[in-house]
Amino acid sequence: GGGGGGGGRSRGVTPRGMAVVLVVFSPGLLLVDHVHFQYNGMMLGLLLCALAAVGRGRPVLGAALFSVLLHMKHIFVYAAPAVAAHLLVYHALRLNK
Repeated sequence: GGGGGGGGRSRGVTPRGMAVVLVVFSPGLLLVDHVHFQYNGMMLGLLLCALAAVGRGRPVLGAALFSVLLHMKHIFVYAAPAVAAHLLVYHALRLNK
């Protein structure tokens, strides 16, 4: 006995394993990915601020924040019809009072 029991197979680092480790822990990839998700989080925060402004009776601020959001991240254009309808109803109801 050698006392390791590995079946004679080497437990060293293989080139394929090293490549996987280098790609997964690449500083550039981690940085880009981290910044990307921070940016998306900031955009979601901006959306929530816009909706909160409208909910608190400040529709012009909400519209301005939503406009900035759309200029920064175009994927939020899918929410534009709902926000526009809400703002339209808000102003229509306000005019009737």
